[in-house]
Amino acid sequence: MRSRNRFASCSFLVRGLVPVATVLAIACGGGGTPSGFDANGNPKPTGTTVDSGGGGGETSGGGPSDFGDSGTTTSPPIDSDAGCATGSGVASRQPVHMMLVVDRSGSMVGVKWAAQSAAVTAVVNQLGAEADPTLALGFDFFADGFTDTAIEEAMGPVTAAKAQRVASLVAGATPTGGTPTYDALTLAYNALNAYKPTGVLANGAKVVVLMSDGVPSPSLSHLGNPKPETQLIYDLVADAAKTGTRTYALGVGVFPGSSDYDPKFMGNVAVQGNTRLTPTCNPNETTSVTNVCHFQVTPPASGSPTPAETAALTKSFTDALTAIRGQVGSCDFALSFAAGASVDFNKVNVVFTDASGHVRVVFSKDPQNGWSYDNEQNPKSVHLSGAACDQVKTTPGKVTVVLGCDPGGIK
Repeated sequence: MRSRNRFASCSFLVRGLVPVATVLAIACGGGGTPSGFDANGNPKPTGTTVDSGGGGGETSGGGPSDFGDSGTTTSPPIDSDAGCATGSGVASRQPVHMMLVVDRSGSMVGVKWAAQSAAVTAVVNQLGAEADPTLALGFDFFADGFTDTAIEEAMGPVTAAKAQRVASLVAGATPTGGTPTYDALTLAYNALNAYKPTGVLANGAKVVVLMSDGVPSPSLSHLGNPKPETQLIYDLVADAAKTGTRTYALGVGVFPGSSDYDPKFMGNVAVQGNTRLTPTCNPNETTSVTNVCHFQVTPPASGSPTPAETAALTKSFTDALTAIRGQVGSCDFALSFAAGASVDFNKVNVVFTDASGHVRVVFSKDPQNGWSYDNEQNPKSVHLSGAACDQVKTTPGKVTVVLGCDPGGIK
C-alpha cells in the first residue's frame, strides 16, 4: 500500500502521454483540420494528463485517487470545428519551496508564544518524518534585536535532521525585541530567489508563511520614508507575488484586534500575497472572524489559559499550517513543453475532467477563483485558486493544459 501524506490534500501523478481526446472534447472556432489532430480527425498523441486525486491523497486498490495503469477517461468525440487547439503541454504537481517566517518579538510572550512554538515543532517534526522529496523548507525567526539579519535555517530538502535543527531553534528561543516584518520578509524572498536546486526540487512553487501578531516595527532600512510601514510591507509582498512568490498570513491575537494585534494588517498581507482565503473575504474585517482573508488563531482574551485552552490553540496553529501545506502542494502545476516549441502563453486553457469523463470544466483565468500563472512575463507553472483548487482536491479526475485557444475559447 502506498503511503498517504497527511500534509497534502491530493496528489498529481503524470500518467504518460495519452491522446487529448481521452481527456476533453475541444470546441472552438475555425475551419479545416485542427492543428492538434491528423488528417483523419484523430488526436495526435501530444497530451499529458495529471491525476488530480480527490479525496485526500493517494490510495491503493483502485480508490478515488487511483485510476489504474492507463490513467485515461472516456470523452465524446473531438468537435470537427475545433480549429484553434494545437496540443497540450505537460502539467505535473510542482515541488514546493516554503519559508517559515516566525515572529518571536516581545509582544508574542505568553500563551501565543507557547502555542506557536508547539505547533511549529509538531509540524516540522511531521514533515521530517515524512521526508517528502518534493518539499524544501527554510526557517527564519524575527527579530534579531530591532532588525532581522540572518535566516536561521537555510532552504533545503526536508529531512529528519533539518526538522530536529528547527525544533532545537524553537526550543532555545524566547520572545524579545521588536517586529521588523519588512526585514524578515525581505530575507525570506531573497532566500527563495537564491535557492536553485536541481532534480526533483527544481522549479518549485515559492511560498512564504508569515506567522505574527501583526504589529510591524519600522524597518531601519527605510527610516524617513513618508509611506506608512504597513504600506511599504504591502508593496513588498505584492512585488513578490508578481514574480511568483505567494505569501500566506497566519495571524495570532485576540480578534477583532488590540494594542498588540492587528488582524487588518494580516488580512492585507494575504490579499497582496495572492493567498486570500475566499474571493469575497474582507481584509479589513473587524466584525466576523469567518470573513477574514488570513488564517486567524485566537488565544484567550485574558488571564492564564487552562491546559485545554493551550491545547486548543496549539491545534489551531497546527491545522492552519497543515491547510497551507495541503493547498500549496495540491494546486500548483509545473509546465513543460517540447524543446523548441513556440508557446503563446496568451492562448492557454486549463481544463478539468472528472473520472467519468462526462463532466468537464474550463477554468477561468482568474487569480481568485480560477487559474493564474506564477509569473505573467515568464510562466513556469499554473496555480489554481478558490473553487478551482477545491474542485481538483475533492473530485477525482484529470487536469489538462490546452494550447492554442484564447482563454475560455474551448468548451
